[in-house]
Amino acid sequence: MLSGCSCEVTYADVSHHEEFRKVVGSRYEIIGEVDAYGIGRHSRAPADYLTLIPRPGIGGSEVVFEAPVPKGATVTVTKVFQTNRIVFESGITLEVELHGAGLPLRGRTLIDLNRGSEGPGPAGLNPEIYKKL
Repeated sequence: MLSGCSCEVTYADVSHHEEFRKVVGSRYEIIGEVDAYGIGRHSRAPADYLTLIPRPGIGGSEVVFEAPVPKGATVTVTKVFQTNRIVFESGITLEVELHGAGLPLRGRTLIDLNRGSEGPGPAGLNPEIYKKL
């Protein structure tokens, strides 16, 4: 149990901070097994956003759909957020543009730097899954 934990998710844009400035604009090719999850308030609600997670992935009532992301698809980092959504992890989430995936939802796409997505540096992606271009 987490005492004093707020249920409201917050995202603070830290893209302008020195340690994250060079991350914005970075492009990566997906070379590993990654799934896209449409996340909503519950499984019958419309998806509010996509999140990209290496396999084995996640499940739960908030997952609206799950789809594999084809190898060769690319992501471009557009923002870096500090968030309270990731408990006991770095708390860093990347907002990215996803290209070449052919998924049913366009809009906000996030990569949390946990569950195997995290790589070197303060906001790096796992080089076994994401190849820097």
